[in-house]
Amino acid sequence: MNGERCRSWGRGLHRSDAGRDDHRHEQARHVIELLFEQFQRRGTIQGVLCYLLEHDLKLPVRIMSGPDKGELRWSRPSRSTLQQVFINPAYAGVTEQAA
Repeated sequence: MNGERCRSWGRGLHRSDAGRDDHRHEQARHVIELLFEQFQRRGTIQGVLCYLLEHDLKLPVRIMSGPDKGELRWSRPSRSTLQQVFINPAYAGVTEQAA
């Protein structure tokens, strides 16, 4: 990253110190946008969870420490994980950005 420090702002979303969105992994961004689209359609976290499980979709997770720090991994969704995403202010405006 050319010496820039990177802070985690949420699952699959990073911003550099310069304030630019760093979406190196388009699939991760797509999945986060899909979460919000499904929440608008289904209206509940449980509805989004059912959709993800029915379609065998996983959620992006950025490894925060250790030898794999910064790597993107995929994990099975849970209600608590989805709730963390939906209340995280880093995702404010995700649906407007996707439009």
